[in-house]
Amino acid sequence: MELSLSLTAVVFYLAATVLIAIRTAGYYDTPPVLFRTVWFAALICHGFTLATTALPGGDWNPTFFSTGSTVALLLAATLWISCLSKPLDILGVFVLPVTVLFTLLGAINVTRTVTAMDTGFGMQMHILFSLSAYSILILAAALAVLLNRQTQRLHRGNPTGTSANLPPVDAMESFLFHLLTLGLVLLSLGLITGWIYLDNMFAQHLTHKVAFSIAAWLLLSALFFGHLLFGWRGRKFLKLTLTGTALLVVGFFGSKIVLEFGLQRI
Repeated sequence: MELSLSLTAVVFYLAATVLIAIRTAGYYDTPPVLFRTVWFAALICHGFTLATTALPGGDWNPTFFSTGSTVALLLAATLWISCLSKPLDILGVFVLPVTVLFTLLGAINVTRTVTAMDTGFGMQMHILFSLSAYSILILAAALAVLLNRQTQRLHRGNPTGTSANLPPVDAMESFLFHLLTLGLVLLSLGLITGWIYLDNMFAQHLTHKVAFSIAAWLLLSALFFGHLLFGWRGRKFLKLTLTGTALLVVGFFGSKIVLEFGLQRI
């Protein structure tokens, strides 16, 4: 059942990607309601799959691939919601194929077991806040790259293609700052709940993850206040957003690779 739902989700994700790509390339003016409906169907199938195999609760088995699939689902869902108010569908061309990859890997490895962690309520909140923060900040990083491309084209006096279909730069920067703020709040809650509910947050197998997460939190906090108080924007904003997000991704997924495939634990 889970495999069938995963494959159905993959088909819908790929169909949505193709429809968005066709619209972006200008071959056909695909109605947004069409690919967003297909995209939503993919999210539903993907969500049902994870509800029975990976999401917090019960005998949750958070392997590297199931965790990656969960983050990909949250990322795709966040982008879908964002597209309802902003014409950011072009990001789906990059986000949805990644989601397809992790959906397949999560389905293939659904029977893989490793030493699982305690999944009481406190740990569930820690996991939920952390994965949500990763998803929001990855989307913020992707948006920062798109915004940088848009700004460069405007400076060259050539706002064509993708850039011509995006909201004004000021609106994009405002939305990026909102994403950064939400991601920073969720990351803060993830660190706080981890500090409270993890038996030893600085245990040897968690040290690298915690260190990278704290470093990312400090960098993103500096970026938040720098933008708020000193108006940081442009390339500085892009570089700091990408660096902070990279620290999180390397710290979290890098640690999971070492723990799961090297030490056979989570």
